[in-house]
Amino acid sequence: EAGLSTRAVAEKLPKRLAVSKTTITSYENGTSVPDVDTLGALANLYHRTINWFLENRTGLSDFRYRNLK
Repeated sequence: EAGLSTRAVAEKLPKRLAVSKTTITSYENGTSVPDVDTLGALANLYHRTINWFLENRTGLSDFRYRNLK
């Protein structure tokens, strides 16, 4: 939705969170869940509220991190 690759998302998050592009992919696939600090950083990056990520979702798999054809 934001036109960012998983690498770009990982690079834009604060370094203190140490989130790799592989970790972003696992959030995207719903195989892992971000901690509260990472979730807050993702919310800021995407200009969303934290609640947007939590509403009616079992994971972040409904969120597209990259432009797919």
